[in-house]
This record gives sequence, C-alpha cells and structure tokens, in this order.
Amino acid sequence: MGLYAFIRTPPRTSPAERLEGRLHLLKELILSLGDDFRLKSISLWVKAPVKSLGGQLIDLGPDVSVEELSLELIRSRVKRAAARRGLFVEAEGVLFLGDGRKMAAYVRLNLSKSWRDLYGDIEFDVYATGNVSDLTDLVIADHELRMTVIGVLKHLAGMNPARVRDAYLGYGSSCIDDMRLLGLVYHDKGSSLIRDVFNTMSLDEEARVLVRRMIPYNRRFLARAIWEAIEGTEGFADLLDRCRIRREEAGSLLLLAERINSFRRFYDALLSGYVEPVIKELPSVEAMNRRIRDAIASTLRLDKFL
Repeated sequence: MGLYAFIRTPPRTSPAERLEGRLHLLKELILSLGDDFRLKSISLWVKAPVKSLGGQLIDLGPDVSVEELSLELIRSRVKRAAARRGLFVEAEGVLFLGDGRKMAAYVRLNLSKSWRDLYGDIEFDVYATGNVSDLTDLVIADHELRMTVIGVLKHLAGMNPARVRDAYLGYGSSCIDDMRLLGLVYHDKGSSLIRDVFNTMSLDEEARVLVRRMIPYNRRFLARAIWEAIEGTEGFADLLDRCRIRREEAGSLLLLAERINSFRRFYDALLSGYVEPVIKELPSVEAMNRRIRDAIASTLRLDKFL
C-alpha cells in the first residue's frame, strides 16, 4: 500500500558497509521529506516489525534524532551480529498533506532478507484511518505530496555509493510483481520496465501462453533489446500520453500515474503493442526442442562415417 524501495550497494562491500549504506539512505529519505513529515519516535525491531509476528521491540527513547542514527548506536543496542541481520529500523511520525490533513505514517528499513524480498529495503507508508487507506491514492490526488515523493526519489537515486535501484508505489506490495497495481515506478535501468511486464504476464491468465514461449530465452536480454528498440521513440512517448502517465527526468526512468488505472492501461498497451509481437516471432519451446533433436541426430549420423 506504500512505497517500496530497493537499494543498490557497491559489490564486494562488507556487511557493515552495506548496513551503513542502507541506514544512510533511510536517514536521507526522512530528511528529504522535510516539513511534510514530523518525526515522533525511532525504534528497533528484531525478527519482525510487529509483536503479532514475534517481533521484539527495542525502544530507543523519545530523544533520539534522525541524525543520531548510526551503526554504532545499533551495535550498542543489538549486540549479536546475527540479530542485526534480521533487524528493522522504524521511524514513526505524522505526514502533512497539502489540504491540511494529517496522517500517521512510518518509514522503515528492512534488514531481514526475507522481508526485503517482499517489501524492499525501505518502506514508506501511512496507517489506514477513516476514508484514507492507501498512500498511493494520496500521492495521485495530492499535488504537493506527489512533488515531495518525486523529489525524494530523485535525491535517493542520485546518492553514492549506495542508491535506490528500483522503487514501486502501488496498491499493496504485490505491485512489485504486478505492474497493473502501480501508481509510480522508478528504475535505474529502463529495461527493468519490460521485466515488470514479463513478471505481470506470469499473473495474467491470458498472457501465460506467451510466458511459456519465453522459456528457452534469457529474459534480461529480451527486456534490454525491447527497451532499446522503444526508448526515446515518438510511439513510446505517445503511449505514455494515452495512458495518462507522466515521465519525470530522474536518472533513468521515473513514471507517475495521473489516474488510478493508468498503469493497468499501460501494461495492456505495452504487452499488445511491443512485447507480444516480439515473443510471437520467437521459435516456440517445441520448435527449439525439434532443432536440438535434429542437430543431435545429424551429429550421430555423421559419426557413423568417421
């Protein structure tokens, strides 16, 4: 229901350096929200970020500021290195909207690998209340909040050495795998957008026949080739306009929905206009199997004369 950000850290860095990089991005996100987010408390959780899932709360007290968050502070409260690998750093506060409303919100750093795979390295979301249940609706409807989130992502994407690699804002964490649920997406590599289409096809019953046809092929190669063919073309720019999606200048690719169903229309158009025609031109699994059998049979016949 919120913003899910995945972090790229330099290769061959130590666990401590990776933690410091992720912690630095968490702090930068909170500070970049500026006056739109008023911090109330920072806490640590071990095993899970809620007690109902077995999480253990480590209260840092009301006086710890964002600037004071550090690896040294975490080490002083969580002694075992193994426990720190399953740690959550959570900042709770109040999010102020452009129309004067206030929403309870949180920013959380997930160090547990299983949790990161589902929700990203960093989460930013509001607590549902009244008639507001989703950060995505707020971002699409509230111009001031939308500009704030875009500004935060641009800032985090330009950080060094750790930076945001991919970010998804959508209706539930399922938007990471199903782009039809998106309200905003950022990728530092544009070809990742085509991989979003591939992932969504696996959940789209009508597209599963195409997914089967892709089995023999390297998806990274296909995504990169399709993206290089459409990136920067008038047809792609027109497609964004028709689907009511705005592209922001930010590193590689930052797309924002102007309507709730914009990304659903965008997925359908990308699939039918670009991805499906390419995949239909590829030899099928059965055709590839026949070619392999024919090649082997030919070699076996040739061996008789050697």
